[in-house]
Amino acid sequence: MATRQAGVTPGGKERTRGPAHIKREADERIYDPVHDEEDAPWVRGASLAMPPARKGMDQRWIRFAIRGQSDSTNWSRKMREGWKPRPADTVPESFPMPTIDHGQFKGLIGIEGSVLCERPMAISKRRDKHFAGVTEKRTEAINHDLQRLNEQNANPAFGPVRLATRTTPAREVAREVPVQDD
Repeated sequence: MATRQAGVTPGGKERTRGPAHIKREADERIYDPVHDEEDAPWVRGASLAMPPARKGMDQRWIRFAIRGQSDSTNWSRKMREGWKPRPADTVPESFPMPTIDHGQFKGLIGIEGSVLCERPMAISKRRDKHFAGVTEKRTEAINHDLQRLNEQNANPAFGPVRLATRTTPAREVAREVPVQDD
């Protein structure tokens, strides 16, 4: 049986401690890092990691549910745009990915109501070219409207309306993240 150690409380009363024991491991503990990657850069929790894209393919996370409710409209629109779920066996073993284990998306790479999808880079380039053309046409229309407005309403008190453009970074990004508009 272990011996009890006596002590005195601040009020002068005697007290006893529990079983005598070796100093607690917590008291002797030397600082051990909790994580191996202490110097890893901080990344927002909402940023979902992706394995490297396969050659000739573009990839992104496609939402199939939001707040537990199916988002079939978004899912079917993305499928019509050429996105297909990326097979789990195409991801290198060195990049562990979560897979969905139930429902219609069983066996697919997925997390937080999204599935990792891919499509040929050629389709993505055609899409980018299309939207670059749309943006160019809109910009030309704005410039044309401003020019016409200035010709019709040249007000000497205020002068011509001028288009002022500037670019400001929304935030600094520590690493390059592929982003594509919805």
